[in-house]
Amino acid sequence: MSHILDFLTDSGAMSIAAHMLAFGGRNDNLFRAAIMESGAPTTGLYGSATSDSAESAYNTVVSQAGCSSASNKLACLRSLSFSTLYDALQSTTFALNAFFPVIDGGFIASSPSKQLLNGQYVKIPTIQGHNDDEGALFSLSTDSNSDNDTRTFITSSFLWQESH
Repeated sequence: MSHILDFLTDSGAMSIAAHMLAFGGRNDNLFRAAIMESGAPTTGLYGSATSDSAESAYNTVVSQAGCSSASNKLACLRSLSFSTLYDALQSTTFALNAFFPVIDGGFIASSPSKQLLNGQYVKIPTIQGHNDDEGALFSLSTDSNSDNDTRTFITSSFLWQESH
């Protein structure tokens, strides 16, 4: 572990962030430093998924892949060829966050922003960055005509609300 540095982008960076937050910031010495590009630990997508929505998406994939009657559905999915699993995923539509980490009180103990504020993360040297204008992907379907419209969109879509 003494020389492992993780450098990943997008979903890989979100994975690093999730592991830095895991179990309230418990350090399992997976890596000694991290560079994360376009995948911050405070993404609002953690908060918008629920265990129920993730379970529903999983059950849909299980069904589409033909694993509904298997006694061990995960083993069934793991035994499939890439093309079969890919076809099952392509035949469904999911929200962007369907398979993101969910705040479950275990792996992700509470809202990432709250964990960061409370010092509940793995404290290692970290560099974080984002690509210029990559947020356009998430705002293509909005009708923003004012600063207030933009503020409302960002707040409702990407900032975790503690009421959950």
